[in-house]
Amino acid sequence: MFFWGSNGPEIQFDINGKGMGETLEIEEETAYVTLNLNVFNPLGGLESIAFYKGKINSDKRFKKIKEVFFIGDQDKFNYQLNSLISVEKNEIYRVEVIAKVGAVTVIPESDSYDRGFAYSNPIWIG
Repeated sequence: MFFWGSNGPEIQFDINGKGMGETLEIEEETAYVTLNLNVFNPLGGLESIAFYKGKINSDKRFKKIKEVFFIGDQDKFNYQLNSLISVEKNEIYRVEVIAKVGAVTVIPESDSYDRGFAYSNPIWIG
């Protein structure tokens, strides 16, 4: 049930133990919860990780709430984050990962390649 789209990088993402595609039920309108993220790219070269928040049934797009860049660290293979965050009912959280190279987009005997990416499914707050 924990699905994401990727051409190489792997995402493990949960909020209070609820993973991608699941709903975390909270009792109050707001709550403090633990966000856990583990990203791995078998080819290294992680470039950025972006965190997005949205509202269920809202006309507004997702808002980028945090972005991490790995400047000067060309061989970055993994990233981990465990953070206490405040959430509200009817919010949605998701993650995007960008890497220098995708595992399935390297063309043998060529200098051509596509960037690596991984897009999580959202975690819903209910």
